Order: sequence, then structure tokens, then C-alpha cells
Amino acid sequence: MENNVKNYKPNVIYSSTDYRKFKFKAGNRGIDQKHILEIADSMREKGWFGGPIEISLTANNDFLVEEGQHRVEAAKASYTPIKFIVVPPRSIYDTATQNSLTKKWNAYDYINAHAKEGNVSYKRLKNVIDRFPEFNWSEVLYVADITTNDNFKKGYVRFSEEKQAKVIYALEQMKEIKRILKETDMTQTAYTKVLSVLIMHDLIDVNRMAGQIEKYGSQLMIPVRRTNLAVDYIERVYNHSQRNRVYITSEYKRLTQNNQYVK
Repeated sequence: MENNVKNYKPNVIYSSTDYRKFKFKAGNRGIDQKHILEIADSMREKGWFGGPIEISLTANNDFLVEEGQHRVEAAKASYTPIKFIVVPPRSIYDTATQNSLTKKWNAYDYINAHAKEGNVSYKRLKNVIDRFPEFNWSEVLYVADITTNDNFKKGYVRFSEEKQAKVIYALEQMKEIKRILKETDMTQTAYTKVLSVLIMHDLIDVNRMAGQIEKYGSQLMIPVRRTNLAVDYIERVYNHSQRNRVYITSEYKRLTQNNQYVK
């Protein structure tokens, strides 16, 4: 079959073993090697897996994979002909939406995709997440006061250099506390969320907080999933055996009433 755009018609299933022509679009989610191996094993035994993948045609007549990159890799590994249909080109957001019907994208997939496309805000956000492996991406997004809504998925969230610096400051301050929380089996995200607000607004002494959790955390704290419970335990530990009591819970509630975490 000649590789010419005019030779490919919509909704017609084609087959090819010219694996070099299948290109992955910049910004698509990462490849799951375990998933590829599973599909490749199935292809070796039963042939092509599932329906045809979806590709769009580039100016060079290459096949840009819009949906099905795992099956492409599995076909290469198992020497299986790739079945495909031609569709119009899609944006990364549309690709993510389509992929979510098979294997759902998480927030980091969107961040990584938009960063690869050159979105400066998402590149900053990815840099922060990669810089602090102690924290999961949901904790970093909370500290950054970013909600994973449709605007976030489409790449419209603005993450300024100034805000990046504030988030980095908060996470740097929290690293030692996070380590101690892990040692005391209090790694729930609720504690990280509360502490990030307190640190961003200079409501606690970080060294005192770390020392108090290390000394009394296992006695006075329990694993919790809700921030309203986490803040009560944090206040209890922070003030235990201390003369200068700090009323953390009331201040935390005041700050979070209007969702003003990081400004």
C-alpha cells in the first residue's frame, strides 16, 4: 500500500507492519511497560488485541497515534501487524479524554503532557512535583491551591514564578516534618494539607512542630483522613508540655473558610 494521504479513507481499517511510521505525539501520557508486556503476551497467543487504534496523518505521511500507543508498542514486541483507522488530528486534551475511556489519566499525566507541549506554568508545576518526591502530586497541588477541573486539564491554569517560590518554600519547610510523620505512621495527606496552610501563613514554628511530633506524635495522634480532625491533633501535639499555647484550629478554620490557602 502506498503511503499517501489520499490512499487512506476514514472508518476503513488498515493493517501495517511498518512500525517506524507510527509516531507518538508530544505530551501524551507515559508508557506503562507492565501493561505493554501483558498485551504483547496476549498478541503472541491470539493475534491483534482489541479494535483498531486511531491515528492521524502528518505532513510527512507518518502515522501519529491518537489512541492506542500501548498496543503499538505491544505489536512491535510481538511482531503483530497493527490495525488502525484514520481520524482527524486531536489536541492533547481531546486525546486525554479519549484515553480516559480505557485507562484514566491522573493529574500528573495532564501536567506532564502540557509541560512537554511547552506550557510554562505546567513546566513549573512539574518541576516542583519532581523536586519533592516525599510528597505526592495531590499534596503539591493542594499547597499550590490548584483544583483539577476541566480548565486544569485543558492547560489553562496559571502557576506564576512567585507562586512557585512560595510553594517550594512551604515544601522545603515541611520536608523534615514529613519524614517524622512517616516514622510515626501518620503519612495521611490530611496532615500535610493542614501543615502546608499553617506554614504558608507562619502560624507555627517548624522546628517546634517537628520536635513535638517526634516526641509525642505516636502518643497523641492517630491516622485521620479529614483535615478538620487532623488540625485538632496537630494543635494538641504542638501545645503539649508547652507554656505558650497557640490556637491553631481557630486560625486554620478562619483561613480555609474562603479557600485562601496560597496567595
